[in-house]
Amino acid sequence: MKRIKRPLISLLLISAGILAGWWGHTSYDKYYQIHPFKEKHGGQYELINPLLECEGGEELISGELKSFRDKMEELINSEIGNKKATHIAVYFRDMNDGPWFGINEKEPFLPGSLLKIPIMMGYLKEAESYPGILAERVPFDRKFSPFGQYIRPSMEIEYGKSYTIEELIYRMVVYSDNYAALLLRGYEDERIYGKVFTDLDITAPTESEPFISVKKYASFFRILFNASYLDKEASNTALKMLKDAEFRGGLVAGIPSNLMVAHKFGESKLNNEKQFHDCGIVYYPKNPYLLCVMSRGENYGDLVSAIKAPPGWPMKKLTPRLRHNQ
Repeated sequence: MKRIKRPLISLLLISAGILAGWWGHTSYDKYYQIHPFKEKHGGQYELINPLLECEGGEELISGELKSFRDKMEELINSEIGNKKATHIAVYFRDMNDGPWFGINEKEPFLPGSLLKIPIMMGYLKEAESYPGILAERVPFDRKFSPFGQYIRPSMEIEYGKSYTIEELIYRMVVYSDNYAALLLRGYEDERIYGKVFTDLDITAPTESEPFISVKKYASFFRILFNASYLDKEASNTALKMLKDAEFRGGLVAGIPSNLMVAHKFGESKLNNEKQFHDCGIVYYPKNPYLLCVMSRGENYGDLVSAIKAPPGWPMKKLTPRLRHNQ
């Protein structure tokens, strides 16, 4: 072996965007009067903020954040009642100091292309010990069944050509190329992929149990941001690729263009039920936050558009915060 609808999530995105700026200016003082300090970071470096110390793992939530969560739960119940979706799960976390909330955060979903992140992490981890693995070439000489993707990449790797591991990782993450992912999964008989789940003590989806929750999946983004599994350079490299992801719908569609978003979407289907998810870090100045949304419903179009904020994003409210923080 070689080495190696629309209304619900739109309101959620709008509220989360405003909350990230508002939280840093109005909530921290009140929050720390109640809760002890839980996380200590080494300071922002490009797209990461290495975690130096962490105490405890219980849910951290202030009165203001609890109110926000309760309102979101009310909206989710209303939206499901209106048959815009059948199931919705949300995970939100302040990436500086750790306060978070979840709604249906333990409910299982089919991750689909979200699993491309642990594939990427596995190879980047291997490259820390064996840097040459990223330059190894893999021939695309296997026939795979065509994919019925709702969101298709603008370019895919070509049968009959060979690609370096580094090129395949880039194609898999930036363009969400399923063929690149399959080649990477098969190249090391899935050893590298499986090791990530084992190392992080996360149950890997299997053919018999192919599910993961939004809270569990969000751990991959937290680990990358904190540089607590990969080294700083590899963590930053991973987030740069996620920032450059071709798909600009979902979470990114409702975020002001001057804010960076490192994200990954996933789509899947079980019988006639469609699933669409998007998870990412929004680099709001001085207050980056993590937002993951997983959803199930009758058609992809409704689910994709439901996760984005509308064109009427309240820039008049956001802009003063951005200018103040910058």
